[in-house]
Amino acid sequence: MNGTALDETYVYPGAVPSEIPFDVIVPDNHFFVLGDHRNASADSRVHLANNNAFIHKEDIIGTAFVIAWPLDRFQILHHPDQVFADVPATGSSDN
Repeated sequence: MNGTALDETYVYPGAVPSEIPFDVIVPDNHFFVLGDHRNASADSRVHLANNNAFIHKEDIIGTAFVIAWPLDRFQILHHPDQVFADVPATGSSDN
């Protein structure tokens, strides 16, 4: 995000952050969504080829609040502010 690497502690154990190379600029009011189990996710990276990779802000209707499966990973999720703590604000000179 904004050229800053994230500490993605939520990525499925043993999965690498991405085996699919990508370099995108996310349009305003849109999101580029990555699954937590990257090597088994049909997330935004998969949809780059058909120009359908970005999710409009208005199409997001909720927030994840629990990991329920697999049971050994069950946990209540909290607001992810700490994940983006080191990411520069939109419009910074580091974009």
